[in-house]
Amino acid sequence: MSEFVKQEKDLKAKLSGIRTSQYLKIADEVKNDLLLKDMVSVEKTRKKLNASRKKLTQKNTPANLRKLANIDIILSVINGKPVSINTLASSKGSNKRSSKKSKSPAASAKQPSAKQPSAKQTRVLRPRRGPAKAAEVKAPVAKAKSPIKLVDVRGDGNCFYRSLWGALTHHKEGNLTQLVYKAFTGSDADKPVDEDPFIDAVRSQTASKITKGIYDEINEAAKAHIRADPSYVTAEGRQHAINTQLDFFEDMRQSVFSKPDSRILYENWIEESSSEMQQAFTFKKFRAKYKKPTDKQKFYKDLAKIVADSGVYASESDVNVVKFVLEKADINLYYGSQKPKEFLVAKDGKKYIYLKKVGEHYNYWMMQ
Repeated sequence: MSEFVKQEKDLKAKLSGIRTSQYLKIADEVKNDLLLKDMVSVEKTRKKLNASRKKLTQKNTPANLRKLANIDIILSVINGKPVSINTLASSKGSNKRSSKKSKSPAASAKQPSAKQPSAKQTRVLRPRRGPAKAAEVKAPVAKAKSPIKLVDVRGDGNCFYRSLWGALTHHKEGNLTQLVYKAFTGSDADKPVDEDPFIDAVRSQTASKITKGIYDEINEAAKAHIRADPSYVTAEGRQHAINTQLDFFEDMRQSVFSKPDSRILYENWIEESSSEMQQAFTFKKFRAKYKKPTDKQKFYKDLAKIVADSGVYASESDVNVVKFVLEKADINLYYGSQKPKEFLVAKDGKKYIYLKKVGEHYNYWMMQ
């Protein structure tokens, strides 16, 4: 088993205590970032979670305590071994105090003073001059060629889907576009799918799946994970976690209609969304249009309309759906802002593809 797979299993085990779908998404992003050694993204997430934690600790409610439990699990994975801030502060303070201690007058009196040499006694030693050495000329060292290269794609709103097509087309084990095309459309393709037809099909089917309730399916998969999680001690605890596991819409709705210091789920989602989604789902509009649990279908329909627009950059709302469909087809998608430290092609029956994301733009990695 490779080190990458071992680390992935270890991170999954450590993050298995996450319950709500929003924090499951954050935990999945953190797992990807840590595996790809994308410490810039990890640090950004750490700052957001610490800010969220500060807000949530201002009011001791059961809902806030559940959210804090999720945040603490993710932070413990990011930080590695937890460090006591009080201990750290006290040790720093003791070091400062000890460094500022001055010698007592008695100790100073006992210290003998060094006798200063006179000007006559002082002699400056100069090094002997020898023949100048010829400058050493080092032969240039050829850099080892990287086994992977980054391929950029056109930034026209479809860059995520173009990068997905590129990574699948140039996969080391062969073109995977037919497999993914069938996973999304349910239809067989008689040959590898060209770029534009692939993008049109996958993007339109992603929007269609959102309308038809794929987030309910994602939520059920999260509940199945809880049922299979061996870390639960009691059946009551397991059932409570299943009962409090919410789908994406309900997570957002409850966040929007909660008190200001508990709206962090909505705030994080809208901040990471495209500008079109930010305009369509402002706090004021969300409260006006999606007040009741029965407004779920209306929300997903409005969300899908934006996802289907080829001029709109992909956001977490559609990327998470694509990742879920790919996983069902035994393809794991990883993305981050840094070059992956380990580039797996396939392992244990699953294939791996890697994208790079900087801001809203995506491109993809491929084997040379």
